[in-house]
Amino acid sequence: MNAAKSIQLDYIGTLQEGKIADLVILNKNPLENIKHTQDINLIVKGGKVYSQEEILSSIPSEEEVNKSMQAFIEEWEEASVK
Repeated sequence: MNAAKSIQLDYIGTLQEGKIADLVILNKNPLENIKHTQDINLIVKGGKVYSQEEILSSIPSEEEVNKSMQAFIEEWEEASVK
């Protein structure tokens, strides 16, 4: 809440009706063991509920990341030469 207030964003930072909130709902209490942060029940993002598997399936492979990075580098180098 204080972080949101510090940048004058009163529509985020707390859980209240009408406010924006992305949530990670855990199966176990992370205060008991930090490893419980890896045991995710549900994720709410942009008002839509996702499973952990749905979120993880959207992460690009290392090969996809490398291809994108190489394409960016090539485009950057071409633009720098001009």
